[in-house]
Amino acid sequence: MATPCVPDAAAEANRAIREFMAARAGRPLWPEEQAEYEQLLTAWAEIQAGALTVDTAVAVQDAITTHAEATGHSCLDVETKLKRRVRHPGEDD
Repeated sequence: MATPCVPDAAAEANRAIREFMAARAGRPLWPEEQAEYEQLLTAWAEIQAGALTVDTAVAVQDAITTHAEATGHSCLDVETKLKRRVRHPGEDD
C-alpha cells in the first residue's frame, strides 16, 4: 500500500497539540495560549468527526497571523513552514 503524501489530518492535529503543550511544559498557559490551545482541540475534534468548519479554519488562520506577528515573521513564512511540517513530518526545519 502506498504511503499518502499528506499525513492523516487528525494525526497531524494531534501532533500539533502535543508539540504545543511540550513547548509550555511546567507552567500554566497564558490566556492567549489557552485560546490557541482550544482552537487546536476544536480543529482536532472536528477533523475526527469529519466536520471541519469554516469557522475553525478561520480561527486557525487567525492563529497563524497572531503567531507571525508575535515572532516577527511574515504570514507566508509561517504558513510555508506549517505546510512543510504537515507534508514532511519529522524533518528538521
